[in-house]
Parts: sequence; C-alpha cells; structure tokens
Amino acid sequence: METGKIAGNDALVPFEDFDQGHLPEEWRHEELLELIKDAGKLVVRVKVTTESGEDLYSSGLVIKYGGSFAVQTNNKFITNVTMATGCEIEFSYDKEDRNDIIKCVGTGLVETSKLLDKTLVSFEPIPDFLNELNIMDNKYFLPDIETVNKDGVKETATSLIMTSLSQNKAYLFLPENEDVNKKADVKMRFCDGTVSDLTSNWITFEPIPDELKSNPHHDDYSTCKVLICTTVDGRTVGATTEFFSGQIVLEMPQPVTLEEAKNSAIYFYGDNDSEFLGTGLYFKKSILESARAINGLEINIPKADTTPENELLTQIFNSFWLLSFKPIPNPIQHDMSKRKNICKLVENVPGGVVVIGHPNGKRKVAVVGRIVRSGIYHDKENGDIGFEVIFEANSVKQDLVGALVLCLRTGKIYHLKEVLSANSDEEADTCRAVLGIRLDQLFKVNKPKRD
Repeated sequence: METGKIAGNDALVPFEDFDQGHLPEEWRHEELLELIKDAGKLVVRVKVTTESGEDLYSSGLVIKYGGSFAVQTNNKFITNVTMATGCEIEFSYDKEDRNDIIKCVGTGLVETSKLLDKTLVSFEPIPDFLNELNIMDNKYFLPDIETVNKDGVKETATSLIMTSLSQNKAYLFLPENEDVNKKADVKMRFCDGTVSDLTSNWITFEPIPDELKSNPHHDDYSTCKVLICTTVDGRTVGATTEFFSGQIVLEMPQPVTLEEAKNSAIYFYGDNDSEFLGTGLYFKKSILESARAINGLEINIPKADTTPENELLTQIFNSFWLLSFKPIPNPIQHDMSKRKNICKLVENVPGGVVVIGHPNGKRKVAVVGRIVRSGIYHDKENGDIGFEVIFEANSVKQDLVGALVLCLRTGKIYHLKEVLSANSDEEADTCRAVLGIRLDQLFKVNKPKRD
C-alpha cells in the first residue's frame, strides 16, 4: 500500500491537546477520538532507579488479566523482580505542571519474556477510574481447554481465541497434533465461569448405508433432513452428504454442538423407510485458504504465494485447527461489537494507528501513523511468532519504544517493539508494533487424569 506524508503531524502532540484536527480528515469521527482518549488513559510513565542511582524512564500500558491489573512494559527496561518491585508508575502525566498525576508503586513481577520483549508488573494502589473504563480482561482470549480422549484420559491446557469482527464470530486455535476428531469431548472454560462447546458444520452418523459405502456420491443418499431433538419440540434442517478422507459425514447449514449431533435423527430423501442416528462431530483442519476465507480475521493473510511470509503462514495455519464454539462469553461479544462499530467508521480508508507514550519520561504525547502492512511477526533468531503492524509515523524515535499503538481499523492495542528505520529527517519513521504470542507455549498440556 502506498503511504503518504501525514499532513499536520510532523511533531509529537501533547496528549491533552490531541483532537480531531490532528487526525487525517477521513478519520475525523467523535467516536474515534473518544476511543483514542480512553486508550490514552491506560498509558503510564514508568521510572526505575538503578543501583548506581540513575533514573530510567519508559512507557507502560495497563492491561487486565485474570481479574487483576498489571502494567506492561518492555523486558529490556524491566528484566527482573528487583526492578519491578518499587518502580514508580504514574498515571495522568498529561500536563506540564503534573497537577493531575496519580502515583503508584510496582509490587512484583507477574511475568517477563525476553523473546517477546514484554514484562508485566503488578502495582498498587489501583486508581478508581480503571474499574470505570470496563477494560477487556485478556484472560478471555486464553481460556482453559479440557479434553477427554476416547479412552477416558482427561487433559487440561490453554489455547488462543481469535475473533472475526465482520462475521461477529470467535474461533479457537488448537495445534494440529491435538486431533479433535480423536477426542470424545472438548470444553472451554472462561474466566467468568462460562463453559463452551466446540461446534462444527459436519456431523457423523450410523449406520452407514451399504450403498454409500460403495458409492459416496449415491443419489439416494445425497440429501437428507435432520431432526435435532435437544428441545421438547426439536427442529428440522436440511443437510447434504460429504466425503472427507475416507469419512462419510453430513454437512449442516449451521454449526452444531456435540450434544446436538448426538441427539439427531436423520432421514435420507431417497430412503424413506430408514432412520439413522447422529453420533458426533467431524472437524476439518485449517489450511491457509480456509483461514483466508474467514472475513475479518484479525491478521492480514497475503494472497501472494511466493513470499517468505506466505510460507510461514502456510506452516502456521497447516499446523492448527480453527474451531468455532458456543456460547461466546458476553465480554467477548461486547468487545467485538464495540470494536466493530468503530471499524465501520474507517473501513474504506487506509489503515491507521495512534501512538501514545512518554518519550524519555516526559509528559504524554500522541502521533498519528499510517499502516504499511500487517500480518505475522517472526523473529528467526529466537523463534518468536506473533501478530504485527508495520506503520510509518513522523517523530517516533527509540525513546517511545514501549508506547501504546492503537490500530484504528480493528480497535486492537499493540505495544511499540522497535523503530526499524528513518531514511531522513523529512521522511516518516518505520516502526513495528506487535501482539507477541509464543505459539509453542499454547496448549501446554497439564498432567492427565483418568476417570
């Protein structure tokens, strides 16, 4: 995508002065400005004093995880519990006179990752306004997964939720080796107590008619009606016969749960005398093409087939299952709805970001940038894989690393990992912001239990 100069944004703008006039004309919406202002409230100044007495400053971002608040900053800035404990955290350092500052203190190290350049620090006291902002708890996107194998062995793990704003749907990522077709059951437990089941558009049934065994495309068994009896009255839908990798299944018009599949009666239009019973769900592996087919999936999947990124994407998506489920917890639905409404305002204009941070510990500033591309981030040196946004923004230097990067197209918040290049003083700096995810850490199975 061609990127142009950002008129009127050649310097960082004090955040308290940032208004619609600092946005390109096509982004000037009151709702968008409100989103930016709310995001800016989550940006803090962090100060660490070294053993030699030197004060070091960086930006931090308040997140919520598992019901608790933490400040996310860069691992290169805070690397251990000693630095995290006692560090100074300042909210609302927006004005030069520092009148409205809320001071907090780091109380411990929640986690740190050199690979992701990310550290989470607990702190106190918790400012009252944080609870009023209704911040999305990131734990919703990393639910506990409980699986039961065919032999009754139970396993628990954690995996990743990804949403599609345009479809208003959420999907579960599972590694390829977790073959869901070999599981007796899979349940997802979210942090608010919601228990969800996988859904699929394909169900298995028995007995398989001899005619279908010899000819999977037999006309008499190509279509059927399915009576789903999970309610008193039940409901009837049409279905068609499909043949995948030696498996004969029925394709349903809408995804169903395991319970619905097992409580289904099937009647083929070419065999009026026989009743068949649903036995379970069938899942198709995700490949790159099927991931591309999910409109609005929150990573950009390029259509070129020869780029190194495409090869990486093929490797990733051929190694994972993309699975629908229900119910979707209310907070995830609310988050998707809120961000979808914002996205509609800028869906037909070039993608943009707003960077908010404290350069060298100075008061909070903001600057607008234009997205060059987005997609998969892969650091070959250490194997780090995540989602990235590459953007251009004038005046963004290394002293803003760690700042919040708000993607206006999706409403997602990234953190500024690095400034990649600056060709000249007249040209915008190219920057990388990431949502770092250690894919090798997902679905880390806990000790199995047997009934």
